[in-house]
Formats: sequence, structure tokens, C-alpha cells
Amino acid sequence: DYHHVMMDEPPRFAIWRECEARTMRVGGRLYLAMTWPDDPTIPVEWIFDEVYEKGQEGPNKVSDIDWFELWTIENTNLNQEAIARQMEQWDEQTKQVRIFGRNLRFSHRIHPLFTDVPTWWSFPAGKVIFPSGDLRCPETGSPDIVEFCHVQQVEVSTTFPTIFLLDPHPRKPHMFMWAQIDGNDDITVIADGELDASPEDVRSFVFDFESAYGLRIVDRMIDPNMGRSPSSATQRKMTWQEEFSQVGLNCALASDSDVGRSRINEYLRPDPSTMRPRIVFSEHCFRTVAQMKRYVWDNFRRQDEKALKEKPKAKNDDYPTMLKYLLNSAPCFSVLQQGAPIIRSNRGYQSRTSVRTH
Repeated sequence: DYHHVMMDEPPRFAIWRECEARTMRVGGRLYLAMTWPDDPTIPVEWIFDEVYEKGQEGPNKVSDIDWFELWTIENTNLNQEAIARQMEQWDEQTKQVRIFGRNLRFSHRIHPLFTDVPTWWSFPAGKVIFPSGDLRCPETGSPDIVEFCHVQQVEVSTTFPTIFLLDPHPRKPHMFMWAQIDGNDDITVIADGELDASPEDVRSFVFDFESAYGLRIVDRMIDPNMGRSPSSATQRKMTWQEEFSQVGLNCALASDSDVGRSRINEYLRPDPSTMRPRIVFSEHCFRTVAQMKRYVWDNFRRQDEKALKEKPKAKNDDYPTMLKYLLNSAPCFSVLQQGAPIIRSNRGYQSRTSVRTH
């Protein structure tokens, strides 16, 4: 048994787990001092899951795990002039690892701007920065910068139009989320969830939640791929969309266009007018937050092609894909609130596209 175990650089997970067992019996403590390695052969995903995320401030922080980041440029014992000269010769990725201790293992994320910790954005540079001491962009010298974070405490509205999205599954829990559209056409993801249950139980859970918060549901969407799939081996003639519709949870098939992914990245950028991102997430949406940070490109090569192909990896993709469906619909407050505008022809014919209400 040990009261203190101190590790320099990342150990293997088996060693970490063994040390946990050796310290728990005497109320001991584990210490890990490290710089995130940029060598992809060194396994550090377990550190991200077991230590880094659990030590981040917020509602999901584990009380007895703490994570501290010590930046090289803030170390008064080092020669900062020499560090500055070296930084000028390094590319951005090397600086992120060696100076700011960033983990680049997920640098090929599909939505790389997403962050659940306060981060600085420079409008002149058009990217994330680490501001100088007088809060200016280090690249342009401009004070036109802003601190932002996509995960926040949010207030659920009883008047804003709310969209419900559903991703059914035959062998794992059904997943769903609710998103509200405000008067600026900005999006707040107020809640997410999953339930390993029958469509009837999912419907009851969803309706109870919406009733408890007084949500104004204007539309419901379902994953178009799973929605058209048979719901079970015994119900080969009935799709998931039809089975949920039978119990009263009516959902339209969402658009599966890839355009929604790029729109998500646009909404993640701070807006120069409002000085905040156009999409934010409740701090209680821990499932969505976890997947947004792990949703990556699955790069592969074909034997007959030299070009590198980009395709989303089929892992941690459930909630980000629902967001893609949401952005594919180009949600607009005025249309969702009042319906589409009346179109009049020269012959006096008029039509109006109504918004589905459920």
C-alpha cells in the first residue's frame, strides 16, 4: 500500500489501475505530471476519459480528481525571451503541445472549434488565440477578441419554438435531444437523453419531460436511415418511424445532407454582432458534449487510390449527427413561430406552408 504514487509522463492504463488499488486502501493519492504526447502510438485516450475530463470544472467534475494546466509562457523561472524566439520557429500544432500543453489526439475532430472550457477568439485573425497580457490578439495586436464557451448554464424557455430529434436503435438505447430557436435564429440545446425501452416508454418519458418544462414543440425529426429501417426482427414490415408514430410520437424523416456538418462549424464561431456562438449547449447535456469532443474523421486509403479520403468515424456520432439533421433544416424563428409566409400568385391563388405541430 502507498500513500503517494508519483508518475512522470503517461503510464500504461494497467499501471494506473494497479496504483489506484494500492492507494485506495490507505486513502492515498496519485500524481501524474505530463505533457500530452504528439506520438499517436502512445495510448493516452484513457487519460482523457479517466483523468482529464473528470477533473474539469463544471457539474460533471469528480470531487476527488483535479486537473491543472501550467503554461510555459507563465513560468517565471524560465527564460521567456528564448521561449518566444523558439515559438516563432514552431508551427501552431507544436506550440499547442509544447507551450500550452494541449492534447492533439483529437485534433482531427469534425467540429474542432467546439469547447467546453473558456477559450479566446480573435475576430481579425478569425481563429482561436491565446491573448497577450493586455488582452490583445497576439497575431494582429487588435483588442477585438472575446472569450467564449459552448457549454453553459441555460434558461429553458416556454415560448421559444422547440425541436425534438430522435435517433432510434435496435441494439442500444434510443437517443434524443431538444433544441430551442431564439429570436436571432440562434440555437440552444437544452437537453439530451437516452432510454433503453419500448417506443411506448420513450413516448411517455418524452411527453412527461416536455410537459414538466412547458416546452412548445413545433417539430419532431427522426434519423432518416434508422427511421426507414425495420424496427425489429418480428416487425419486418414496420419501420421505426411507423412504430413511434403508432404510439403517438410522430416524427418526420430528417434530411441526411452533409451540409449540416459545415453549418454546425459556422454556428460554433462567435458572432461579431452578438459576441457569442450561434449554438450553445446546456451543461447538463453531458452525452452530447462528450461525443462532440470525440467525433472524428475516419481517414482511410483505398489500394487503387492515393488520395486520402475523409469520412466520419462511426463512433461517438449519435448526438452530433442529430445536430446535423437540425442544421440541415435551417431552423428559423419566424417560420417556426408563425409559419411560412403566404405566397400570392398573379391569379389570386395563395398558399401557405404550415409548420408541423405535435
